[in-house]
Amino acid sequence: MTNLPGGWIADKFIGARNAVFYGGCIIALGNLMLAAPIGLPGFYTGLGLIAIGTGLLKPNVSTMVGALYAQGDGRRDSAFSIFYMGINLGAFLAPLIAGWFGQKIDWNVGFLVVAIGMVLGLIQYKLGAKHLGDAGLVTTAPTPEEKVSQK
Repeated sequence: MTNLPGGWIADKFIGARNAVFYGGCIIALGNLMLAAPIGLPGFYTGLGLIAIGTGLLKPNVSTMVGALYAQGDGRRDSAFSIFYMGINLGAFLAPLIAGWFGQKIDWNVGFLVVAIGMVLGLIQYKLGAKHLGDAGLVTTAPTPEEKVSQK
């Protein structure tokens, strides 16, 4: 349910690229909240932050992948295939890794591992931003005068 507001916020205010970064930061913060032994209010706050962050990250990262290549470009399909393989690999491995730490050591450590993974992913995202071109940058809608001059 947070995907619609997350997409709207990106479209109207901050752009997809910033939404993905801020969403990842909020998810990492939510996992840090879950890692901290601060009781039930902290648990629910952490879950809420993860939901909000996911709403910013998930729809906008897909939009950015679509914006990397023009419609009809064969590389576009390849980009989506690589993207979905990465998503599915992460969805498969993350619960196994976090669950192992949670069961063998402590659940707080399991959530801490997830937060560290997200921070490492955010660092990689920022370092690789130079390869994204204009995908996800904030754009402004053309004014009526600009629309007329484009015709």
